[in-house]
Amino acid sequence: MKLIDQSCEIITEPLTRNLKIIEQAGRTCYDSHDKITFDSYINFIKTLIKSGHHSVLEHSLYTIKFVTSRAMMAELTRHRLCAFSVQSQRYVKYDDMQIIKPHGYNSWPIAIQQRYVDLMKNIETYYQFMTAHGLHQQISRGILPQDMATTIIMSCNMRELMHIIKLRTAKAAHPQMRDLIQQMLQQLSFSRNLIEEAALKSC
Repeated sequence: MKLIDQSCEIITEPLTRNLKIIEQAGRTCYDSHDKITFDSYINFIKTLIKSGHHSVLEHSLYTIKFVTSRAMMAELTRHRLCAFSVQSQRYVKYDDMQIIKPHGYNSWPIAIQQRYVDLMKNIETYYQFMTAHGLHQQISRGILPQDMATTIIMSCNMRELMHIIKLRTAKAAHPQMRDLIQQMLQQLSFSRNLIEEAALKSC
């Protein structure tokens, strides 16, 4: 059994040519293609965001890899305008469980940390005992904890990403989810510079 930190990796985000497609689509609405310049897409997309014309932002694609807990997976997959591929506990047999450290784990009293680790090790032992004695992992998985690590690939457009950022960085959001989305934001290049401030104000 291993305790690990949750993580995030940007697989793809819109390149300049993809962002210019957003501008093309948006300028179709206003018949203003004559205003397109080499870098006009930057201010144009900012204007779209601030004006609330978010449907045009759907001409984009982000794909992000998260390694987080099953509990956080349940929150992420509530966002329906996304495509998700999630590691299956039905078909994956865990010989060495990975557990995502709960939020604030490093500041817990040592006694609580030890009891937590002992509990996770006991679950791993029982899980392996069940599978070793002929129970399929799709049955044995019933005892696995919410803090079990899982891998999620999420694809969504810019509009939905803005929505996720707004909801999952709010004060009411789960602190572990806030940490995960902030980690994602740190890795985004275009989105962090262009979307973050406007998205949090306008979504």
